[in-house]
Amino acid sequence: MPTIKLTLAERIDACDSLIKYFKGDINEGAKAIRIISRKFISFDILEAELDYKQIMVISSENLVPIRSSAYCGNHVDKAKELADIYGNSGLVLPLEVKPDSIIAELMFMKLMLLMLQKKPSEVIPHIKMAYGAFIQQHVMSWVPQYINRVINSANTELCQECAKSLGEFVQYEYNEAMR
Repeated sequence: MPTIKLTLAERIDACDSLIKYFKGDINEGAKAIRIISRKFISFDILEAELDYKQIMVISSENLVPIRSSAYCGNHVDKAKELADIYGNSGLVLPLEVKPDSIIAELMFMKLMLLMLQKKPSEVIPHIKMAYGAFIQQHVMSWVPQYINRVINSANTELCQECAKSLGEFVQYEYNEAMR
């Protein structure tokens, strides 16, 4: 967990960079690491892209799936539950984004952070409670396993550090929601 304090704007930026990273933008992964862990990673873009594609390209055959159903089972029920949560919040996922993917979960987390930024102070405790419950019940139920798989499978420091930064970010967000 980061020992630094992230501002709400940094938390939103980190979430946005992680979303872009999981969509395949390697440079955004380095940006997320800088925001969350305050580390600067030097990397070869071609090597990092190859590593990313080998372990995390979204497909049924990928080495490290980035969908909760690969770790938690009961894919249909989980996806339906998440789709309901997203729909009730007003989040509309792009067609290519599955409800149980880390991309969708990060998009929801970003929406919750934006709500914290814009809502009146009297509703913030309710948003934080819902945000913390979402992280605990959905994100933390599988992301630690995902992170371990990436750390053990990735050949580049960038992919490994992005996984570690994701874990730090999720834990940080959960702790902030529970404060």
